[in-house]
Amino acid sequence: MRSKTGQILYAYWNEVRGDRLAPRRFEIEPSRIAPILSETFILERLDADTYRFRLAGTRIGEDFGFEFRGTNFLDGWMADDRITLIRHLQSLTVQGGVG
Repeated sequence: MRSKTGQILYAYWNEVRGDRLAPRRFEIEPSRIAPILSETFILERLDADTYRFRLAGTRIGEDFGFEFRGTNFLDGWMADDRITLIRHLQSLTVQGGVG
């Protein structure tokens, strides 16, 4: 991870998930990542083509001039990019990583 935000988020994620692929939703406590919350987003997979923003930090909204919470992450991408993103997101969902 190159960014400090990414490092903090990754460390928290690993702490909460332990030896599992991912933590359970109820285990995520946004207050534990308060210093980076404005730069963070969390997606919820509803189906293969819908990854809804459950949380989208204020800095993200300010940078884009849009409130992302509740919208589909994939809606902001061109068709070719969506195909690639869907493949990577499915890999993350099943394997916990890309590659």
